[in-house]
Amino acid sequence: MSTTSTTLTLDTSTSRANPTPAPMKRLTVPRIRQRKGGEPLVMLTAYTVRMAQILDPHCDLLLVGDSLGQVIYGLPHTVAVTMEMMAAHGAAVVRGSYHAAVIVDMPFGSYEGSPEQAFANASRLLKETGAAGVKVEGGKVLAPTVEFLTSRGIPVMAHVGLTPQAVNILGGYGVRGKSEVEARSIVEDAIAMSDAGAFAMVIEGVLEPIAIEITQKVACPTIGIGASAQCDGQVLVTEDMLGLFERTPKFVKRYAGMSSFVDAAVQQYANDVRNRYELVARDCERLLRLRAVLLSAGESLRAEARRLTEVRVPGCDAMAPPNEVTAAIETACGKLRDALQGVVLQVTRTLRGAADPERIFGDRGARRAASERLRHTAWMFTVVTRAFVTRARAASTDDRWSVGPELAFVSDYLGYFRHIGLTLSIETEYANAERLTQAIAGLSECDWIDAPRLEAAVTESEAFAAHLHEVVERTGRREDLRAVPLDKAAAG
Repeated sequence: MSTTSTTLTLDTSTSRANPTPAPMKRLTVPRIRQRKGGEPLVMLTAYTVRMAQILDPHCDLLLVGDSLGQVIYGLPHTVAVTMEMMAAHGAAVVRGSYHAAVIVDMPFGSYEGSPEQAFANASRLLKETGAAGVKVEGGKVLAPTVEFLTSRGIPVMAHVGLTPQAVNILGGYGVRGKSEVEARSIVEDAIAMSDAGAFAMVIEGVLEPIAIEITQKVACPTIGIGASAQCDGQVLVTEDMLGLFERTPKFVKRYAGMSSFVDAAVQQYANDVRNRYELVARDCERLLRLRAVLLSAGESLRAEARRLTEVRVPGCDAMAPPNEVTAAIETACGKLRDALQGVVLQVTRTLRGAADPERIFGDRGARRAASERLRHTAWMFTVVTRAFVTRARAASTDDRWSVGPELAFVSDYLGYFRHIGLTLSIETEYANAERLTQAIAGLSECDWIDAPRLEAAVTESEAFAAHLHEVVERTGRREDLRAVPLDKAAAG
């Protein structure tokens, strides 16, 4: 016998569950009953679609327990749970499962009055949820009700021993069956419920010998919770098993400490939200750095295009042979291509990405072109930087200098740095790039330049020149450039 189930899959774009009808073989009540004495039954509680989706592949039964009153709603006990709560959560669990048989607890006051009351409410739960059966707490007194329900097509799971809905009579949640009289009464309750037609039975919070005796005497499978490992199956409140609560019953084995994981994740989220100004500032700094690189790259490309067309390509009045004009144009296009590839690499590095020319441009020639361009540019800016350092050290050492013609070399160097130096510091991954940039920026923040600011810029520029010199040497030792001399004329 099989039933058709409607499963739910997660919509990855919204993380919401959407029903996807699919014919599945869900475990049925007769198949559960046949497991008596066989493979142990696995049952856990579930109250929501998502939890049902996670538990379903591993469970034979999912119990929509009235424990949701405490777990979900924060109620002190299960007595206050309503039919509306059970129907809503039962339907959610059925929608989120496809394999396990879903059983829904009948809440306190919905079945004790009469068999007719029990049938009206049980049939409502099955209609509104699509569950496989209902669970009722009690013993001999409720056996006629169980027989009334089962004879009218409603599968019933019994619940004996510690019955939480009777907490006001029992006076708490202590272990039951400590006296011989109570132990005998619990066994008689179990036998009566089994004889009335219960297809399975939960035994909760009793001494182990009682649970073993019941398991041996009843015809239906027994499912223990704080009873005995020798029952035909076991059930736990999922949130207890996952460690979502600080206090759990003594018999619960915690398989995880989810409370601490959730706490740590929420704390990290809260810190991120509260540090939003710092995050925004960091993003703005990154965008400003990218803007500077793009502006510098634009200036470099314009200068390269202008130099190529003015110097390398013969003019119309040059009367050069056609083959020379074609060769010159091809050379110019190749140089411009190298410059464009250089810009792509600079932007990639600024965005903190990998910048492998072969991977980006798809040809081995790109690596050589990029290496050659880097060597040329680094050598040229090394010359410019050393000239700046030499002139600055020879300048006047007055405390403050007005920016005049005698210090025009400073503004010239600032222009070179914005157009070339900044991108080089990123492209060559200069360790002190931030310190260098701050020192250079100090020269452009005022209408005058004082000696300490100029000295700081000179010191950082001198260190940067040494770094670029090492880059030129190291790049020249690469396999693809080992036999290629540095074309200083082209670099200039």
